[in-house]
Amino acid sequence: MGVLRGAEWARAVGIALAVLNVIIQFLFLPYSPIWSIILIGIGVFVIWALAVYQPGPRTP
Repeated sequence: MGVLRGAEWARAVGIALAVLNVIIQFLFLPYSPIWSIILIGIGVFVIWALAVYQPGPRTP
């Protein structure tokens, strides 16, 4: 909800959680490689999307 409202703290928390998820998926890579690679890709996409997101001006 915070990301949709343009809160900077929400973007930072989202990026931090996505980075944590990518690190955890690297630990699971030997046990389920296909699923881990898919989730790493999704995590990288989420990090990219949150990093480049620029909210527009608010209209009342």
